Amino acid sequence: MNDKDNALVQWSAMNYIGERYDDYYIVYTRNRDSPMLHEHNFDAALKRLGGERKTVIVARASHWLCGWVEQLLVHKSDSNAIRIGNEIVKELLDVGVLDADAYEEMIALERKQRRKEIEDNPELEDRDGLIKLYGNIERYLESQVL
Repeated sequence: MNDKDNALVQWSAMNYIGERYDDYYIVYTRNRDSPMLHEHNFDAALKRLGGERKTVIVARASHWLCGWVEQLLVHKSDSNAIRIGNEIVKELLDVGVLDADAYEEMIALERKQRRKEIEDNPELEDRDGLIKLYGNIERYLESQVL
């Protein structure tokens, strides 16, 4: 692989005392506070790579600021995983989401669950206030960044 064709960044860390992954490339990362899109993309990328194995790993670490961080890594010896990882990164740079249909399904399910929570627990959610502000619960749910 030519370096100019490589969209992956090699793992490195300064001021880090945990396990090292110097022979790996980073495909994607997420943390405790990642939005739903990042959660989806992480899972979709791992699925495209065929799941975890010796040369495709999820490195997990605690972090003082965001609770935890996970990195999806591919080993430099796995040329197929590197090729797929590059395709993933390039697709994300181009369109921003892996498997848009699955992501839309994920959002629809989340909105359905939130709607049910609001309807089932009016004392926990200001249902009347949301309706007054947004006109109806659907507009409120559509306004939420998931």
